[in-house]
Amino acid sequence: MSLFQRVPENLFTLFTSKHRDLYVEALFTLLQCYRQEFSIRKNDLAAMLCHSLENQILNVTDDEEELIGRTLSERAHAIIRRFLNTGWLESEPSAQSFEDYLTVPEYAVKLIKTLHEIAFDKPKEYNSFVHNTYVALKSANDEKDEYVYEALLAAHRNTEELIDSLRNLLNNMRKYYQQLQDQKKIKDLLAEHFEQYISIVSERVYHRIKTSDCVPRFRNKILQILKAWLIDYNLLEQISDQMVQRGHSNNKQEAQFRVVEMIDYIMEAYDHIH
Repeated sequence: MSLFQRVPENLFTLFTSKHRDLYVEALFTLLQCYRQEFSIRKNDLAAMLCHSLENQILNVTDDEEELIGRTLSERAHAIIRRFLNTGWLESEPSAQSFEDYLTVPEYAVKLIKTLHEIAFDKPKEYNSFVHNTYVALKSANDEKDEYVYEALLAAHRNTEELIDSLRNLLNNMRKYYQQLQDQKKIKDLLAEHFEQYISIVSERVYHRIKTSDCVPRFRNKILQILKAWLIDYNLLEQISDQMVQRGHSNNKQEAQFRVVEMIDYIMEAYDHIH
């Protein structure tokens, strides 16, 4: 299935609009509302938009296409209509009242979260990925109950996050090195090094990873657990059965292959993490 069979074709037209900066800020407000409420009422979202984006909304002038309305509330509702028309929001009738509720599609939540992470660029907590992987595997190894598959899935997901984050860190370091090479003036080179590289990459991220004992502390324990799992045929059978029961695999043979693949991925990642 192609991307635009999963999302509306006009979903990304928000970013070609002359009001794209306002729409992005409004999407971040929508994310905040989504995290606070299970059921979003249109008036409540409009009130949040008015409160958080009052100046930006009122500064829109001479608009005859998208943000029609003289008052702040009218323009906030125009933003909501725009979100509904482009697929960032969906309307759902309420069984208890005549007021419709708003729902945020899954694809929209994922995209807004990604945009928010890019915009605010919070430091990654690399150590938490390692610790969470160990805790999930240790608990499952002790209990060996009906949640072993979930523990393996969590460990695999945390390991993917860790490796992707380390790759991003490496790419950022390369980017700053290249920027240093491109500087022709001494003052620009020093500013790039001390104001950008040292403060944003080295001290905030790289130094914390190099001086932390989290990876060496849990690496061998993680590998010991997974090595024991690989030679425990009954446990592999148990995990495969759970995977099929959860509907994450079509048959047991496919599940067994996937389980071993996940274990191998985690082990290889921690074998080469240095």
